[in-house]
Amino acid sequence: MEATTLEGAKQVIAVGPVASQVAIKMLGTNGGGFFNANAAHPFENPTALSNFVQMISIFVIGAALTNVFGRAVGNQRQGWAILVVMGVLFLAGVVVTYWRKPPAPPPSMPSASAAATWRARRCASASWHPRCSP
Repeated sequence: MEATTLEGAKQVIAVGPVASQVAIKMLGTNGGGFFNANAAHPFENPTALSNFVQMISIFVIGAALTNVFGRAVGNQRQGWAILVVMGVLFLAGVVVTYWRKPPAPPPSMPSASAAATWRARRCASASWHPRCSP
């Protein structure tokens, strides 16, 4: 689709089979988004509510499949066991992520941008880099 920008230039906007790709992505959790940005693209996830529903769906579908597995093998305790193991692994991942989370910027820098924070970390570990000179 072609659009005209405010400056009068022509811009090509990609459109395509987004809905079919989202269904595959949700069931397979293997990426495959049409726009390469996956759920971050505004055509695929336009509001915070739709993003929240998508995140909950990813968790609920995975949890429900453990129940389906238990019923399919004729022993629901196996499904519950898999769900418990998935929960323990998820909580372990959350704990490790929060433990390794970088500290907050000092109060003297409340509006530090991500780029400035990245540059400070890079220059702290590689002060020899040419971009780290004052």
